Amino acid sequence: MTGQQAEAGRRSARLALLLQWAVVPPTLAGMGVSAYLTFVHFSGVPVYCSGAGGCHVVQASEYATLLGAPVALLGFVLYAAILGATFVGIRGGGWVADAAPVLIFGMALSGVGYSGYLTWLEIYRIYAICAWCVTSACLLTAILLIDSAQMAVSGRWRAEPSGE
Repeated sequence: MTGQQAEAGRRSARLALLLQWAVVPPTLAGMGVSAYLTFVHFSGVPVYCSGAGGCHVVQASEYATLLGAPVALLGFVLYAAILGATFVGIRGGGWVADAAPVLIFGMALSGVGYSGYLTWLEIYRIYAICAWCVTSACLLTAILLIDSAQMAVSGRWRAEPSGE
């Protein structure tokens, strides 16, 4: 390995670590949004909503719960799992640290998909848009994009050269 290749590898590793840390702020913001909406659900206080003002309509709809649990609580669990996997990827070692970005990718992808479905429901079934829900969908999309970039930069999932 030449000196240039070694330096490129170090830069790539630093960028990958920076991208791993970059997942933390949107994840914490998502936890805050979902914790607030979960609090609103259980406490009965009116939801603060700006803009279109459809948050209370969405929160009161039949789609605000899944199997008896508020969707916001499920979102909080998702964000907490992403945060946990992020720290395992940063601080862990071996195959667990290598698998963490893929796990984060899968969780974020499922969250983006479900958020897309919920947004479709807001537009075509509920006829109201919740700014908090859109914010959460955007945060999950950011997490998905950051984690995708981290996996591409890290090179962990590239095929090893055959050595021929």
